[in-house]
Amino acid sequence: MSLVLTDYNHSVLYNAVVSNLVLNGVQALLYHKNNDNDNTTEDAAQQQQVQACQQIASQVQCAHGDWLGLLEQKDNNNDSIVEPFDVILAAETCYTWRAAQETCRLVAQLLNPKSPSSVALIATKRYYFGVGGGSEAFLQALQEYPQLQATTVQVVDNGRQNIREILQVTRRSN
Repeated sequence: MSLVLTDYNHSVLYNAVVSNLVLNGVQALLYHKNNDNDNTTEDAAQQQQVQACQQIASQVQCAHGDWLGLLEQKDNNNDSIVEPFDVILAAETCYTWRAAQETCRLVAQLLNPKSPSSVALIATKRYYFGVGGGSEAFLQALQEYPQLQATTVQVVDNGRQNIREILQVTRRSN
């Protein structure tokens, strides 16, 4: 298992996302340390948790910048450095028509074709005023990828703010 966390902005990724990962990992370790009652099984449990945290940390990658730029990065054998994913989570990535198209392209290229249960969940506003993006723009752009299908799995409408939706994208079965 691996986890790739991305954001266009370096500062968001490292000041918010990474710092929260670190704080949560440290907080879990401090909890065990503060509740230590000098028991060897407790030491073993704490040591096991430290090892689990280290293993998880070794499988987390962070990347900032344009998502499509990630697709273009190649290793020494000219293979993509990004492997297909079983789960893709995206939020606020469809804020313009072009961004909705790019999100579709990314999902089409990175949603694991070998896993029948692979899924992408796209959280977006129904409409971004003045810039033309949103869930409708994403669904229109998705029509260029006949191998993919989308359904709306959640609508959040409190009557006061822009309607938000979560779209579930899967590969069509052959």
